[in-house]
Amino acid sequence: MNIGYSRGNPSFTRDFFILVTAVVFLLVLLCSWIIFETYNDHKDRILKQLETEATRIDRTLILEIEQSSYLLESLGRQILHFGADDKEAIARLLRSFDTKDTVNFLFGWIDQDQALVVSSTRGVMSKGIDVSDRDYMKKSISEPWQIQLGRPVEGRVSGRWVLPLALGINDYTGKYIGTILVSIDIEGLTAKISTSASIPSLSFGIITDNYQTVTETSAQPNFISRYFPVDRLRTIDLQQSGSVSDDKDELLTYNQKSSKYPFI
Repeated sequence: MNIGYSRGNPSFTRDFFILVTAVVFLLVLLCSWIIFETYNDHKDRILKQLETEATRIDRTLILEIEQSSYLLESLGRQILHFGADDKEAIARLLRSFDTKDTVNFLFGWIDQDQALVVSSTRGVMSKGIDVSDRDYMKKSISEPWQIQLGRPVEGRVSGRWVLPLALGINDYTGKYIGTILVSIDIEGLTAKISTSASIPSLSFGIITDNYQTVTETSAQPNFISRYFPVDRLRTIDLQQSGSVSDDKDELLTYNQKSSKYPFI
């Protein structure tokens, strides 16, 4: 018996086609798996970098606020020693602390009537500026010798957007005698934080925990509203860990709450 298997045989052609299709399918599957794993590895690496950058931003922010807080406490002790009535001495003291190598833009003295009467830039003012509506004032009176962090605001003396820190002062009898104020220049603070970043293409924003914008570095329109969506931020626990999301333009974003202050 003579059995042959011709290349022209339909069975051979069919089997060869099936084999080629199977090989191509396996190659496509293998390539897809490699691409998928490579993308995930790259994504994981970038997210770890973003988490590191968020921590670095937080540390820089905390450091600047704590340095300003330390200056406030030092000023408070010295004013307590000089006395709150010697405005000229207070003006000289405030000017001595107002140096250009910090992000502090203005130091001020607020009297018992909640009026800013002395500043490091204008000295003793002929007419005080009422600041009783500022959010830090009530707490600085009711919680003396505790640093109060105010919300971002346009300074009435500086005309710049600042982050105010205040320290209420009680004398040795427990009587409230005034409040020391330092205004952290937000533009200077942003520049300081930017220099600490290790990713050149990094864009970041900072908002308060009640969703008020502090600063941003992106030229994208609506950066804050787009990447700090209030509805989503309200549903996640940023205290435990950061939150990651994929933007439709393939931009990875990472949100994290400050470990010490009310910022996201």
